[in-house]
Amino acid sequence: MKKRVEELAYPQLDYYVAQIENIFYLRGEDGRLYQIDDDGRVYASTKPDRSFYYAPSLDWRQGGAIVEKLGVSINKMGEDTWIADINRAVFAVAHTPLVAAMRVVVMQRYGPAVETETD
Repeated sequence: MKKRVEELAYPQLDYYVAQIENIFYLRGEDGRLYQIDDDGRVYASTKPDRSFYYAPSLDWRQGGAIVEKLGVSINKMGEDTWIADINRAVFAVAHTPLVAAMRVVVMQRYGPAVETETD
């Protein structure tokens, strides 16, 4: 089933950003969180309580690095509307700057809609 990127929000939006950033996680039988890097290296957390949620559409520490790396431009348009673009070629709108930015990142890679398993 296809879903329009403009409808994506946390956590589904961040799932697609993680795919673009080549971030893959799994939890082992021992409770540890394992990250599989894009070069095949595996990292394990030392304690389950030291793991974190990947949420670049909510957390500037995560999303800000992506905005900077990809050159995402973000502008406020009205009282509660933000527009983001990459090189003026792809645009996305949202009620927060990070959601707009992450939507434009997903749109640049996948187009206006993504394939989802559920709505």
